[in-house]
Amino acid sequence: MERINESVNKILSAKAKYTKINNEPIVKNHLAEELVYKSMTKVIDENRLLPLKEEDKVLILFPKLRIASLVDNANQDFVTLGNVLSGDEIIYEDNVDIRKNVVQIQQKYDKIIMATYNVVEDDFQVKLANLLDKSKTLFVSLRSPFDFDFIKGIKTYICTYDSTPESLKALSMALKGKFNGVLPIKLWRN
Repeated sequence: MERINESVNKILSAKAKYTKINNEPIVKNHLAEELVYKSMTKVIDENRLLPLKEEDKVLILFPKLRIASLVDNANQDFVTLGNVLSGDEIIYEDNVDIRKNVVQIQQKYDKIIMATYNVVEDDFQVKLANLLDKSKTLFVSLRSPFDFDFIKGIKTYICTYDSTPESLKALSMALKGKFNGVLPIKLWRN
């Protein structure tokens, strides 16, 4: 037990040393922010929905995130795209009422942004996506680019690879400007 405690303390010490610069979190570092922005990847935009315009009336559908692994930062505050991008936002989870609500209100919006997180076959996210007008929906993978493989008919697809506040801020800037990222894998067309 003593040896385990010693190892844990070494790990915590290294983490503290390498995740801060001048006692500030490293994500405040300009280079780190620039790298996050450059990782935003536009995979396809067949409907020419990008960039977003100021006058666009936008509905944001953002999943209620649950920590999936130790890679996720359980200590971070829950931040959504609606915190950094203007538009109406619905935080969704597996709920029939949310699906009914989205069907009823989607025609009121010029564009819909549906963020996805670790989609699997027959996932509630797939069910929600199937109800959306794909001609005005931008799908944003918050973690795995392979979410694309489970949702049929995607015309606009963006990958962030991460759902941290820094990534969401970079995404909001990219949605209004340009994307620099390159997809590191090949996706199958659905």
